[in-house]
Amino acid sequence: MSTIEEVTAKCVISINDLAATLPAIPAEYRAEMSVEKLIDERDRFRIWAGWFNDFQLENESLSSHLKEFPTLESNISKLLGRLVEILSECTDALLTMKLYKH
Repeated sequence: MSTIEEVTAKCVISINDLAATLPAIPAEYRAEMSVEKLIDERDRFRIWAGWFNDFQLENESLSSHLKEFPTLESNISKLLGRLVEILSECTDALLTMKLYKH
């Protein structure tokens, strides 16, 4: 299983991938979620991760704080992993939309 830090980094990458895909889709769909809004959400996510020291040294990470609570650590990793999956599915859907647009 991936650590919280690894899954958090994957979330940021997935948000960036989705943001990079948005400009290629028709404008009527972009009205629902602009690149700027998505980048704002990514930045909020990074702030959230920062509150838990996710991008700090190994011994200061959220995972190290949760060593005594393995179920909680596992659940956080699973939920973040699900977020990565959803973001990837959204990116794939937009790429498919782009292919059929032409």
